[in-house]
Amino acid sequence: MPQRRNSRLAYKSKWQNTNVVTTILIANALSYSLIAIILFIRSVNT
Repeated sequence: MPQRRNSRLAYKSKWQNTNVVTTILIANALSYSLIAIILFIRSVNT
């Protein structure tokens, strides 16, 4: 019985870790895109 509970807990924490990694990757992608857009606009304006 306790083993089943532990596996469930491990699965939940694993899902949370994956969720955090996905969030970080999306945030990085968005920030890099934003920087690229700003640089592109600057280069077009000048």
